[in-house]
Amino acid sequence: MPQFFFILFAALLSTKAFACASFVADSSNQRSGGSAKHFFSHLNEQRRLILKNETNEPCEVRLEALDLLQRLDGGYQYAAFQPGRTLYRSLSSGLSIIDTQGNELLWVDQVLRPNEVLVARIAITNSQPGTSYTAVRAYFPKNPVLLALTEIYFTKDIQPPRLSFDSPKYVSQTESVEYTLKGRGDSYTFVHLDLKLIDPATGFEVDSFFPDQEEKKMFVAYIKNYWLPGMNNEKIIKSSFKLGSFTRAFISQFQLANLGTPLPEKVVLYIRPRFGIDTEGWKNHFYLSLPGKTVEINLSKADSL
Repeated sequence: MPQFFFILFAALLSTKAFACASFVADSSNQRSGGSAKHFFSHLNEQRRLILKNETNEPCEVRLEALDLLQRLDGGYQYAAFQPGRTLYRSLSSGLSIIDTQGNELLWVDQVLRPNEVLVARIAITNSQPGTSYTAVRAYFPKNPVLLALTEIYFTKDIQPPRLSFDSPKYVSQTESVEYTLKGRGDSYTFVHLDLKLIDPATGFEVDSFFPDQEEKKMFVAYIKNYWLPGMNNEKIIKSSFKLGSFTRAFISQFQLANLGTPLPEKVVLYIRPRFGIDTEGWKNHFYLSLPGKTVEINLSKADSL
């Protein structure tokens, strides 16, 4: 059964002007802009965009379709959709944004009344097997502002990924965390773990550090993507990661922020697994995540010296 991935985010490309409308949360409190939303057709979920005029003046807006072009460095860029142009995995030609009266909103200039809310749905009329993708941006003619609204991913005839992150266990002898990752399906890969260390007594938490005074680096544990066969057609990774560099950063920042406070003997490690989609060569997502889990760990006194 087809599977939809909607990777949604908002980014103003101009700092000198403002957009007169924004994208707000729907009834399930899932934002239609500024965060990730994922839809699965077999769950009969609504696929909506909600746009609100945030001003007391009329707001002119036009929704436009964009193609996503992959760059040599592994990232991607946007390109204006051109009818008749053939691009690998482009979904732009099969995309529709439809209001509640059934009117097509793409490439149509429209005016939202002051504080008016526009609710539209996303429809995909055709797609080839595999993953196709496009993007929609909202353009405001009276302001030189481009608002990157949404990226849309449509996966067809591929079993949806179903992953579980099980049994994280702290091993004090090696100062590492062991875990088991199980998966079923054939479109997931590039798993990593976002980490955070928390002192439960004070609430102090650390999730990043600045190596050699350079740019901030988040606490991330990368997984060697070697899947082994498991039971019931599952794939399994059993592995571990070291905590030394993360605990040293926590201790250093704790001592700077809490002068005179004794270093806690135990802290909580919060782990949130994230995974991307690897289908037909499209390998640049880390937007999907599994529920986070916690593990209590011991701090090494030697690291504080």
